[in-house]
This record gives sequence, structure tokens and C-alpha cells, in this order.
Amino acid sequence: MIDLTKLVDDASLADLAEVAAALERARVKLALRLAAPVSAQPAPAGGRWLTPEEAATIARASKRQVYEWAIGKRWAHRPSRRKLLIDEAGFLAWLSSRP
Repeated sequence: MIDLTKLVDDASLADLAEVAAALERARVKLALRLAAPVSAQPAPAGGRWLTPEEAATIARASKRQVYEWAIGKRWAHRPSRRKLLIDEAGFLAWLSSRP
């Protein structure tokens, strides 16, 4: 198992921002795995679908905010008017690229 505290302690000051970003990506992936339900929808190529609730938990945002973010995004799929599915990989990539 990786000792995260040692990783932070051993990182140079110049590398701390990169370490912080890597730890945040790992936290997001951990949250996804902990909240992973069994989905009846076919997963996108090489990934899986998230519900708006799961995406909100990962992003630490409201469900309404996720619906607003999803407008026009490639990671959002609406199989019907009342259903929103979110491509996990696309959403995580988009989320990590936000300032």
C-alpha cells in the first residue's frame, strides 16, 4: 500500500501542486468506487454511467448544479426527457479541468 503521508513529506516544494492534484484525482476516484451502484444502462465505451446524484456527490455540488453543468456537454446523455446519464470518464476529465 502507498503511504500518502510519506509521498507528501518527500515531495519537493516545486512538486507539491502536482501531488495535490494527484491526491484530488484519487479522492474523486475513491468517492466513485464507494458510491458505485449497479447500473442497468449499458456503460459508455470503456466506462460506466453515473446518476446525477452520484455526480453531485463526487463534485461536492448540488444535483441542480450537475443538471446545469450537463447542458450541451458531451459527457451528458439524455435517453429520455426525464433521465440524465453521465459518462464517468468524461465527467471526471471535465471536472478536473475546471479551475
